[in-house]
Amino acid sequence: MSKKPLLDYSKFGPLKQGAFSMLLVTLISFFCFAFGIRSIKAWTMILSPIFFFIFYNPIIGVFQQKLLQYFTLSMIAFFSLVTYIYISGNFVSGSSFMQLEELHWMTKAVAIFYFMLNLICLLFRGIIYMLEQLDE
Repeated sequence: MSKKPLLDYSKFGPLKQGAFSMLLVTLISFFCFAFGIRSIKAWTMILSPIFFFIFYNPIIGVFQQKLLQYFTLSMIAFFSLVTYIYISGNFVSGSSFMQLEELHWMTKAVAIFYFMLNLICLLFRGIIYMLEQLDE
């Protein structure tokens, strides 16, 4: 009798993570639209699901077997998610992304953090690989 893990990370790929984050963006957009939340408040609420993707995607990527394929799909999902967020934000908030300087800085911070966390996780993966090679 074999035990199955509680969460199977191999089935929770970057495209599913991106789709889940897009679902959250859609729900938050409907909430903001229904309750009349506009301007920077709407933008920050709509931008919040990307943090789910930013934190979990690189960490789950450390445990994947096909790292290059996972990284490529992650980049596609990240840029698709950012595009979807800005389309939703422009529609719901009533103010354009270009009008709000705070959003420019938030976007830069999110992108830098995502790439830095990816780099740290890749380095961690390399350390694990080297330690496994030393054990053999």
